[in-house]
Amino acid sequence: NDMVLVKDNHLSAGSGFSGFANAIQRLRQERPGIRIEVEADRLEQVRSFLEIEGIDVILLDNMKPSEMREAVALGREKVKFEASGGATLKNVRQIAATGVDFISVGALTHSARAIDLSLELTHVGS
Repeated sequence: NDMVLVKDNHLSAGSGFSGFANAIQRLRQERPGIRIEVEADRLEQVRSFLEIEGIDVILLDNMKPSEMREAVALGREKVKFEASGGATLKNVRQIAATGVDFISVGALTHSARAIDLSLELTHVGS
């Protein structure tokens, strides 16, 4: 409701970056004030996204820390950056050192151990 994530599949299904830029502008017109985040898995995508007005956050998907650092250096003044994919509790400090603004650690949800809870009711006679 308060943010839109445009994934790489949206880019693949559209008409390249020019069509993508038009879609971002239409979204801005239809939903003024909504934050827009786009997914990039390569630095050339980051460079292209930085040329499109209206993008608030670039999600750096499965990038190496050196690539994340370079992406942040390219657009630090223009957008926020989120690191996602491959982030674990063991490497989160290394990722944070790249300068990204947000880090998504999927292990917090997809690797959480399940517990078995049961609720047993016992009838108490009066």
